[in-house]
Amino acid sequence: MDQLFNDLNTSMESDAEKREAVQKEIRELNRVYRNVLSVLQKSQTCTNDLNETRQIADNALNALKEVEQYWQNVEKSINPVHPEKYHDQWRWVVQQLVFLACYAYWLKNQTLLSLEDTAQLLFLSVGEGGNHIDLDLEDYLHGIASLPRELCRLCVNCVRSGNYDWPNQIHEFVADLYAGFRLLNLKNDALRRKFDSMKYDVQKVEEVMYDLTIRKLVSPSQDSKSKETIG
Repeated sequence: MDQLFNDLNTSMESDAEKREAVQKEIRELNRVYRNVLSVLQKSQTCTNDLNETRQIADNALNALKEVEQYWQNVEKSINPVHPEKYHDQWRWVVQQLVFLACYAYWLKNQTLLSLEDTAQLLFLSVGEGGNHIDLDLEDYLHGIASLPRELCRLCVNCVRSGNYDWPNQIHEFVADLYAGFRLLNLKNDALRRKFDSMKYDVQKVEEVMYDLTIRKLVSPSQDSKSKETIG
C-alpha cells in the first residue's frame, strides 16, 4: 500500500512540474497576445489609409511568429503525455490568438481565415495527433466569434473618418459569418452565448449601413442584405 501511494505521489509531482513548465510558456504567449493586440488597435485610428492598415496587419502577423518557440517548448515540456491533458491551460490564449490572426488577415484580405490556415499561422496542427498541439475546433470558433465586435468598432470609425467603402464590406462579412454560425448545432454553453451576442454587433453594423443609405453616402443596393440578416 505504501508503494502504491509513493508511486501516485511521484506521478502527481511529475504532473505538477509539467503544468508549471507549461504555464511558464503560456505567460509568454499571453505577452505576445498583448503585444499583437496593441499593434492591431492602431487599425481603429487609420481607417482612411488602406496602405497603413495593411502595414499594421503585416506587422501583427509578423509579431505572431514569435509564438512558434513557445509552442515548441510546451511540446517538449509535456512529452510524452498527450497535449489534450493540458488543453485547459492554453484554451483562453489560443482563442485570443485565433481572433488576432483572423482580424489581421481580414484587414488585408476582407475574408475569413480557415481553420487550417489559422493553425498554420499560429504554428499549431489540425488532426495530426501524437505530441503535436492541435488547434481545437471550438477554440477556433470562439476566436472568430469575436470578430464582429471588433469589426463593428472598425465600421463606426470608418464612417467617422469618411471611409464609406469598408462599412459595406464589414456588413457583408459579419452578416455571412453570423449566418454561418446559425448553421451550427451549438450547445447551451459559452460558445452559444457568444454566438447569441453576435447579433447585437451585426445589428449595429446594419444601423450604420442604414444611416449611410438614408444620407445617400452609399447606394441602396449596398444595404440590400441588412433586412435578412437577423431572423
